[in-house]
Amino acid sequence: MTGAVGQPADWERTRIEHAVSLALEAGGVPPADVAPSGRCLVSGYQVSAGPAPHSARVVWKQRPEDRSADGGGPGLDECQRVLYEACWASERYLGSRHRPYLLVWARGDPAPLL
Repeated sequence: MTGAVGQPADWERTRIEHAVSLALEAGGVPPADVAPSGRCLVSGYQVSAGPAPHSARVVWKQRPEDRSADGGGPGLDECQRVLYEACWASERYLGSRHRPYLLVWARGDPAPLL
């Protein structure tokens, strides 16, 4: 699925949200299941468009009973490890309400400017 060694293929770069989701799924990381009300039913990752072009945003959603003071740190750590092995670069940021997320982009490309 990769182009040059250690870099995502062209199709992955143009469909980054899908490619990142596939990489996480292939790495055994569970996706979150969120009810229409917004309540998290199954703890896991969610991927959306990133705040910069050619990037994705990965958050870790937790069921209320799974919440801890780390804000999903171990879940994001696992996402970051899996994405690195699948040729994606990522950095951790704090979003609104100080919730951590990963900014993800294709390894080999310059880091997105926020």
